[in-house]
Amino acid sequence: MLALGYSLFLISSLLALWLYRRWRASERLLQGVLETVSSPLYYTDEHLLCIRCNEPMRLFACSITDSLEGRYFPELLSKESAAFKKETDEQLLKSGIPMAFFWEPVDSKGIKHRCLVHKRRWSPSKKRHGIICEIVDMESYLNLHEKNRHLDRYLAQQSKLAELGQILLAITHQWNKPIVDLSIDIQRLQKEYHQESLTPEKFADFARGSIQTLHHLSNTIGDFYSFIKPDFKKREFSPYEALLESIALLQGRFDYHFIQCHLRLIGKPKRLCGHKGLLKQALCTLLNNACDSIVESHSSSPASKGKIFVTLCFRGDSCRFIIRDNGLGVSEEKRERIFYPFFTTKPHGHGLGLSIAKEFLLEKFNAPLTLLPPPKGGGARFEILLPMEG
Repeated sequence: MLALGYSLFLISSLLALWLYRRWRASERLLQGVLETVSSPLYYTDEHLLCIRCNEPMRLFACSITDSLEGRYFPELLSKESAAFKKETDEQLLKSGIPMAFFWEPVDSKGIKHRCLVHKRRWSPSKKRHGIICEIVDMESYLNLHEKNRHLDRYLAQQSKLAELGQILLAITHQWNKPIVDLSIDIQRLQKEYHQESLTPEKFADFARGSIQTLHHLSNTIGDFYSFIKPDFKKREFSPYEALLESIALLQGRFDYHFIQCHLRLIGKPKRLCGHKGLLKQALCTLLNNACDSIVESHSSSPASKGKIFVTLCFRGDSCRFIIRDNGLGVSEEKRERIFYPFFTTKPHGHGLGLSIAKEFLLEKFNAPLTLLPPPKGGGARFEILLPMEG
């Protein structure tokens, strides 16, 4: 009897130890799930052990702890675990199978919520598996999405106003010299008339030169008007013409800062259907940024000459814009954030960054805007890959 009792005690002790280790392992397993969640619906027990799961996984958790209660805990995770959470979450969900369904839970006030649940299969071991769910309240999501749309429109308007200010400044510089030349020609014509040395040939030359000057000023106004007018409908246009008009709008600013703009065309120009004004806005943003970088670079080394190189290559079913300058360039630290929303290297109130231009190009043209590796001589290089399907 003594031996039998000792054997039963030993077996029960080993069983208790095995159950305890299993409970601790399961607790660590669920705690690992906690470290991988973002902030949707959680369950918690009296030990504040939290998991994100569906019903099968909840039943598995209930077999370990006494009870689980559904609550919202958007701020459960500490900031220190954010990096580990992101890394673990990526590893955990990389091999998962995505699924989705709608769920309409009723809260304590009797209000029904329409939720979209994204779930992935989770297999931490060969024996057990569950489903990790991300639950989104669709009403809140749609309200947030609508607010973001209004914010995007507002930022787009602010970005365009910033470009308009730069273009108006460029037009001011661009008009200054022709108007001064025209004024001098009129004074010279008046002087020759009073001296009775004005000949029909001189008057014809004056008229011809004045008409050319007025045509140049009129074209500048036409380009500016085509830039500011709303661009709601898709129309057929030439990317090459859009590039020429963008350079013409900023030519006055280039001349004022003694910046040479070199244009290289590869292949035969083609036409596509799209929003010409939005493409011109993106090109003007890149050209303005190149000009700003060169001006800032000249302030530290006035002897250097500012140059902007624009290459437009038509090849196959796409055209490629490459805009390069010999300015300050983009540092390694800023390269990672150059397309972040609201990130800009300019002083506060003088720019909204490149995120708006990048989003417009992707949304309207499916054209990615990328920052290429810096050229050997310094500066920055940006590329727009524009599909020609329209």
